[in-house]
Parts: sequence; C-alpha cells; structure tokens
Amino acid sequence: MDADPLLRKSATVAGAVDYRGLPVSRSSSGGWSSALFIIGVEIAERFAFYGISSNLITYLTGPLGEATAAAAAAINTWSGVASMLPLLGAIVADSYLGRFRTIILASLLYILVRFPLSPPLSFSAFIPIYDRILVPMVRKYSKKPAGFTMLQRIGTGMVISLISMVIAALVELKRLETARDFGLVDQPAATIPMSLWWLIPQYVLYGIADVFTMVGLQEFFYDQIPDALRSLGLALYLSIFGIGSFISSFLVSAIDKATAESGESWFSNNLNRAHLDYFYWLLAGLSALELIIYFFLARVYVYKNKGSSAVV
Repeated sequence: MDADPLLRKSATVAGAVDYRGLPVSRSSSGGWSSALFIIGVEIAERFAFYGISSNLITYLTGPLGEATAAAAAAINTWSGVASMLPLLGAIVADSYLGRFRTIILASLLYILVRFPLSPPLSFSAFIPIYDRILVPMVRKYSKKPAGFTMLQRIGTGMVISLISMVIAALVELKRLETARDFGLVDQPAATIPMSLWWLIPQYVLYGIADVFTMVGLQEFFYDQIPDALRSLGLALYLSIFGIGSFISSFLVSAIDKATAESGESWFSNNLNRAHLDYFYWLLAGLSALELIIYFFLARVYVYKNKGSSAVV
C-alpha cells in the first residue's frame, strides 16, 4: 500500500523556478553547488564592505584632511546609501531581470569595482562556533529545530551589542585617564601607553552580536514575507542598516555642532580632549530603550508560519 500522500515530497520545489523560469527539480538543482556560490559571494561582499568602512576613516582624516566629526558623518552616509541600494536591486530582480540574473550581474559589478580588503575576524570566526556548537546546545533545551526562534536571535544580538557599547565607553574612559596621567592630552599624535588588548572584548562582542542579529534578521525577512517578494524582503533587511547609518550620521553632526558651541566637541580632532565615551554612553542608553521596545513588540508578534514560536 502506498505511503501517506501527505508525506511524499514533490519532484519540484513549490514556488521556485530556475534561471530559465522553469520549475525547479529537487534531484538536479540546488544543494551545495548553489549554496557555495551564495556563500562565496557573501564572503567577498563582507570582506569588501568591512575593509572599506574600516579604512575609510583613516583616509578621510589623513590624506583628505577632514575633521573627525565630518569624516564619521560621511562614513555613516556612505554606509547608509550602500545598505539602501539593495532595495533597487530587489525591484529589478522581482520586476524585470529575475533573482538569478540580478545576482550574477551585481556580483560581476562588485568584482569590477572593489577589491578584498582587511577581514571582520570576530564575525567570521564566530559563525562556525555559533552553527556547530551553540545552536545544537540550545536545541537540546528549547526542543526547537533551529535552537533559537528568529526573534530570540535578534534580541540576543541586541543585548550583546548593548554590552559591547558599555565596554567601549569604559575603555575610552580608561584611555582618556591614561592620556591625562602621562601628560599627553595636548599631544594627539602621541601613542597612548595602553595595550591593544583593551580593544579586543568590545570588537569580539560586536562580531558575536552581528552573527545573532544578522542571521535572525535574514531569516525573519526571508521567512515572513510573501514568497513572491522575497528579494524585496532581503533588501528591506539590509535597508535597516542603511537607516541606522543615516541616523548615526545625523547624531554625529548634531552632537558635534551642539557640543562645539558650548566648549570642546565630543568629536574633537584631538581625541585626547574629545569625549567619545559620552557618545558611547548615549548609544548604550538608546540601545537599552530600543531593546525594551523590541521585547514588547516581539512578545505580541504573530508569525506567518504557525509552527514558529513568537516568545522571545
């Protein structure tokens, strides 16, 4: 007697087509061949983006001679535009060229105009730890196939990001105290006698927070949006970072103008007289406020797939 027809797998993948517009066959498509292509493109994209963003501040304040605040605002604006552009790509993919052709053309454009620069090591290093160790451990207790729910992943990343911001504020406070103790306040080019290891905890936590948040957001926007608009969903995921960069650019410019009028700017070109620690504390406070709002909204959110849990 035949098995329950509800348990049979269809020969094609529902709602998916190949680059010719034909139904996708489970036996002859997808798998690691497709996955490795996407993973390779994503690795190259992350290397290029973080490499440029990490070195751009040095280039703007060095060869171009921009002020620290102006350079920071410019970088945030660049990051915002870069993160919003996928919305254009999503419209092109869903309405004109299709996902496959758009990905290939965008990848070729990336190769032509960018080169791999220095790697977000903490982000890359934690991914296998997260996938192979942490998720299986959590899965044993949560009894969920993915270990965490989508909203739990995002919330965990936000908490870790808040902690990293607090640590950044404390480390910057320590740096300023060291500069005063050694009489280096008016010597901005001098090397502060502090070990590089002071910076490691905040960057490691920042990378870990990115893994939780970005994985959760990617899954959320891919799974919870209508199938026909998944390209747009992933573009909306990236646009979140774009909007955040624009807000950050506005904050830097507004705070620089307000604090410069009343004395020394928080973003003074002489970092030994600046107050980046105040800015980090402000970001930590805003992060705590948005975390409270997020927890409230997450608890009342109803997943599109009824099998998922909405409890954070």
